[in-house]
Amino acid sequence: MFSTLSKQQEKLLQTSPLFDSLTPEQIRPVLYCLQAEVRRAAPRQIIIQPQECSSGLFIVLSGAIELVHTDSGGRKSTMNILYPGDCHCENVGLLDALSAQVQVLALDEVTMIKLDINRIFAPGSCQCPYKLAVVENLVRILSADNDFLKLKATLFSQKSLRSKLLIYLRHLAQKQNTDTVYVPFNRTKLADFLAADRSALCRELGRMHTEKLIAVRGNRIRLTLGSESLLP
Repeated sequence: MFSTLSKQQEKLLQTSPLFDSLTPEQIRPVLYCLQAEVRRAAPRQIIIQPQECSSGLFIVLSGAIELVHTDSGGRKSTMNILYPGDCHCENVGLLDALSAQVQVLALDEVTMIKLDINRIFAPGSCQCPYKLAVVENLVRILSADNDFLKLKATLFSQKSLRSKLLIYLRHLAQKQNTDTVYVPFNRTKLADFLAADRSALCRELGRMHTEKLIAVRGNRIRLTLGSESLLP
């Protein structure tokens, strides 16, 4: 399994939250037990089929992927963008009908690993001695995914674009442990993520910068002390 990966990808895999506290020697039998499969995709190619989302856990090794949700009216919106080291498993255990609403697209040349996570829970399917450690890590990953879904619900409940921006930027500040955050979206994708118009988003960022609530420099935005009092 590891022979198909570069040294950099092997090192990245060892830092994945799914393998937290496991050594490279301990990771190898887990990959074998969960029938790890390396897959690659070209830009804009669908890298994960909807029916796979109910049983697979995917780890990005290189490139970036976009999770796109399609509503009942056919409108597409960006749910998230994942980068090397990130895991995608938020639909584990959901019905295929729900999973089918999400497409996973490669934004550039992408390499991922797919793991059949259901083998952990099927009796007799996984005899790996590190099964318990993987299950504990999986629970943490699913908890983080649940927190992210709560964030999305909070954002959608806001009436003003400024409130959405402040809540999201504060979320990034807590996650990155800094007041100068890196926004992992370009302006178009950020507008999609916040369910907003791109022009309105750019205007609001400009106003907030002028009012010294934030300092904008490309994808890096610094939150000032004054912005705290405006959080809903």
